[in-house]
Amino acid sequence: MSTLPLEYATEARDTYIRSARARTVVLHQLNDVRRDPAALASSGVTTEEVQAAFETVWKVSAFYESKLWLEANEERKANDRIVEPLRRAVSGDASPVAPLPDEEDD
Repeated sequence: MSTLPLEYATEARDTYIRSARARTVVLHQLNDVRRDPAALASSGVTTEEVQAAFETVWKVSAFYESKLWLEANEERKANDRIVEPLRRAVSGDASPVAPLPDEEDD
């Protein structure tokens, strides 16, 4: 069983699924080119252009995946700022709860 909170595990799974789908589309397109190289030649597109397009889409997909992971992690941290004081209050911890940074007076 994972030690990740359910919400974070769900975000991670969704991120992985979106990224995997994008990469699968790219791989299918590359396989189409491999199956019918004559169509590629008749279109006037070079194999170098196909390779460059493939690498570009792969990099964009990887970038998208990393951004989603970063956003999911930031959201988890923001949720922890709210949930942790609630957990302490429910558990009966009498220690004072510090105000959130946005609520502090300057």
